[in-house]
Amino acid sequence: MTPKMRRLTVAVAATIVLAFSADAAFAWSCHAKSRIGEGWGYSTVLQTAREEAKLKCMLTTPRRMSCRIVACRK
Repeated sequence: MTPKMRRLTVAVAATIVLAFSADAAFAWSCHAKSRIGEGWGYSTVLQTAREEAKLKCMLTTPRRMSCRIVACRK
């Protein structure tokens, strides 16, 4: 399994677990984008959701390109 496939598998697994979690209904969800990649973050703490979204975006974005938060909602 390549590192990229492993990251995707972990991201999908985390998304599924959060989707069926009882706390997920009360969690923050944030979306980060770059010109090429994007990422989602979920947490009951806004700052954690923002950081997770940016990290997942950075994993799909080439070096020297930045990711920015485009939306967060509860």
